[in-house]
Amino acid sequence: MYGAKVRLFAKRDTDNDYVIVVTNNLEQTDAMALYGRRWEIETLFSCFKGRGFNLEDTHLTQLDRVSKLVAICALAFCWSYRIGIKAVQQYPKRQKLKKHGRPQQSLFAIGLDILIDGLRAYFFAGNRRVFEILVSYLSLKPRPLRL
Repeated sequence: MYGAKVRLFAKRDTDNDYVIVVTNNLEQTDAMALYGRRWEIETLFSCFKGRGFNLEDTHLTQLDRVSKLVAICALAFCWSYRIGIKAVQQYPKRQKLKKHGRPQQSLFAIGLDILIDGLRAYFFAGNRRVFEILVSYLSLKPRPLRL
């Protein structure tokens, strides 16, 4: 391709559209799996930048502070994602589908909304029970959500 040797991988997704990955690593045997892992990271950074955390709005430049903020955001992402998974398992109607069949909100967004509402209930109304349930999602055995 344009004078460079590349390897092409293609497959159809669940919508019967093509997913095409091109790599200049000719030894790569499963570029799709590698791309899948990379896509998860891209999704994480997308959430960091504009889908909830707005990390760039902090304008931090000191490396140690940026590092700590990214670590906190990663924890909050995992926390939100885990809450979102449980919320959809317990309350399937929580994840509304658009006309094309894809969810209106991601599991992360659902969990983040619940986490924000729960933290507000704790800090502004003193609802300790909600906070305890949310904190349990940082452990191996979380308590059932009560939405």
